[in-house]
Amino acid sequence: MTFTRLYIHGAGRRGTAAWPAADHALGEFLSFEPGSMIPEQVEWLVRSCSKQRTVLFAHSIGAVPAVLAAASGDLGIAGLVLVEPALYDIARGEAVVERHISSVTEARAQADAGNLRGFWAIMRPLMFGGPFDADVWEAERPVAEHWADTNVPWGHGIRDHMLAGIPTLVVTGGWNEEYEMIARILTENGARQVVLEGAASSPTGSPRLCPGSRGVRAHPPFAPVTVHNFGAQRRHAASRRRHAVRRPGDPKLCTAGPDSAGGSSPVPDALAHHGRHAVLAH
Repeated sequence: MTFTRLYIHGAGRRGTAAWPAADHALGEFLSFEPGSMIPEQVEWLVRSCSKQRTVLFAHSIGAVPAVLAAASGDLGIAGLVLVEPALYDIARGEAVVERHISSVTEARAQADAGNLRGFWAIMRPLMFGGPFDADVWEAERPVAEHWADTNVPWGHGIRDHMLAGIPTLVVTGGWNEEYEMIARILTENGARQVVLEGAASSPTGSPRLCPGSRGVRAHPPFAPVTVHNFGAQRRHAASRRRHAVRRPGDPKLCTAGPDSAGGSSPVPDALAHHGRHAVLAH
């Protein structure tokens, strides 16, 4: 069966830069327009993928338009591979999810009031594990501006039953309670889960995620999905490493990395692969 692999980035790096371990010759790597809203992204996916069988690989907040587009019935969808999907709508009411949403809402209120520094004082520890440092504030200001302007991954009307009948694989790193909670809900509704142990900061960078490598083989026919020795399929982060937020290798940040268009990503290297969402990340 002929199909297309389409890779959808999170809120940080775009295009091929968001999927460093994937074989860039085997798929199409999407770069949504900066500042585009979720409905625009869904419309683009439906318009672009409606005439071909497609496996959607989506990371973090990229899972939001991917799921909405797949659930619309307007795609020739062969399957979904959701890597640490930020599908917070399906886990509302869970304490760990509500705690995160509350913190982000408080931070965004600071940004909306014109207090970008106050926004970053909340978001920097929350997303990247390192404390706010006034000495490097000016260097980090562009990153704070980027995160203050990203879409939030809740409030989009996603429900846990939307993927019924769509072969779905959920990949997590086993390090973040929110992602594991979302994955558990998805598996209860028919998805399969793989935990890539040792890929805590960014499963998108794990060679075990690459099609054709040993590990997750994400190709139609999508069932059964083949999994090789990646640990238990339904494992809660709470039972292993609670709140194990990875810290940047250099809290004072590196220079911005290239995006797929050859420009500069607004998320510096030191943050791009260590953010919690980077899911709103990586």
